[in-house]
Amino acid sequence: MRIFVHNTPSERRGSALALSLTVVTVVALLSAMMLQLSSAHWKREAAAVDQKRAFYIAEAGLAESIWGLVRGQSGIVGTQELPVRFGDGVYWTNALGDDAGVVHVSSTAMCGQARAKLDIAIELYYQNALNLGAFSAGNMTVGAGAYVDAYNSKNGPYIAPLLGLLTTPVKIGSNGDVSVAGIRGLVPTQILGSVIPGPNKSVSAGLGTLILGDTTPREEAVELPAILIPDVPLFGPMTVGHGATGTLPSGEYAGPNLSVASGGTGLIVGPAIVVVDTLSLAAGAKLRIDNSAGPVEIYVRQSMTTAAGSQIQNLNQNPRGLMFWLDMHPRTGGVLSLAHGGPFHGSMYAPKAPIAIPATSEYFGSVVSSALTIPANGRLHVDLSAGQIGTTDVSASVLHWRPAAVPAELTRDLRYEPLADFAERGIDLPAPSSAHTPIEKAVEYVDRDGETRVFRGTEAALDRSVIASLVEEVVQPVVRPITQVGRRRNWASIDDPVVAKLSPVSRRRGYAYGHDD
Repeated sequence: MRIFVHNTPSERRGSALALSLTVVTVVALLSAMMLQLSSAHWKREAAAVDQKRAFYIAEAGLAESIWGLVRGQSGIVGTQELPVRFGDGVYWTNALGDDAGVVHVSSTAMCGQARAKLDIAIELYYQNALNLGAFSAGNMTVGAGAYVDAYNSKNGPYIAPLLGLLTTPVKIGSNGDVSVAGIRGLVPTQILGSVIPGPNKSVSAGLGTLILGDTTPREEAVELPAILIPDVPLFGPMTVGHGATGTLPSGEYAGPNLSVASGGTGLIVGPAIVVVDTLSLAAGAKLRIDNSAGPVEIYVRQSMTTAAGSQIQNLNQNPRGLMFWLDMHPRTGGVLSLAHGGPFHGSMYAPKAPIAIPATSEYFGSVVSSALTIPANGRLHVDLSAGQIGTTDVSASVLHWRPAAVPAELTRDLRYEPLADFAERGIDLPAPSSAHTPIEKAVEYVDRDGETRVFRGTEAALDRSVIASLVEEVVQPVVRPITQVGRRRNWASIDDPVVAKLSPVSRRRGYAYGHDD
């Protein structure tokens, strides 16, 4: 007997459903895995993009900090509590100077869930227009019978070169035309080197002129940087009466005028910085400079006049130790009239005023002005090392750059997005340009009532009119501002390397000026 078993339709439907569920489950799992892989890949891509953005935002922070440093700011931009907004992220920077004059800047950035921190060490140094030697922003005139050569005062005193053994050629020039007059009597006009006129300009040389170097025009005009007047505490008038003597010891002084009357003698001992509105030397007056311990820098804002018969005597005959920064402009009533006699060892920089070298003075050093005249029979010996000290501009030299470890408190919660958080709290983040931390000062002074007081804050909040005398002034943080260039230096700190380095500001001020009647 045969027994036949038939599957019912419901049983067949049940097995098909199980198979279908298995297939759907497998497909769903595969889809979930693919979705998870795709999501992870997208998150990695987004994280990589955010990390790059955070890196570049941190670099932008370094650039903003350095921009502030070379313009007299502290280099601190924003804070961790209130950073600045930049693109899709935020950053804040810190800056601190060490005893070697190196400024260490750190920039921390956050973008989305990415974090980045960069460190950089820089040196701030002075660019100097005095290394142009003899230069005119406009036209230059060389009188008949004039003599122009060059030497390097770091190699010793000036020694007149022999034409057959010329080892230090001079290089003078302008942004305009250069006119060189010819022979004067039996004396030819001699320029032992090159004369470089401005772009598309020319050198016109008279009969009997000797120019040993090139006269090809320069390709681009030279821009003379503005003078940055140091922020020096007010001292008062600095005057020497008729037949009297007066001394400014080493220090920093600011006042309305520096004047020496007829027959008087004024002495400035370096290192020193003097900032005045007017400087005047009467006939027979002498201004003596002792720069054996450090350079003397004199800043004149409005007027400088030296009468015939007066003298500016550099006792050490070191041109690198005496600099005149002349900021006057004829259009605003500025006066620059020089008639002093005798040898002058130093540099003069007047980017907005013309200089006519006195016919009675032999110049050793550097002279740069808006228009320059070398007189007939004048003698100019350009010191090639004159531009190695002093300042008219500042640049930053990078010593090292590196990524740094992000602080642990910033990496604990990577879900935190700063822009969303500040927006939710209704806080508007500042722009980088408005978030620079001003330099704060601690100033101890004696007021006009004789009371000793202490001020802490920014320069803008300090009322200097109430100060009778300064006891001490300290700048914090220890990042030297550019508005205080020309602070006291000694020769060892500026001879090597070529440029003068910045150093922290923290020292006692206040000096006496005395004279004998």
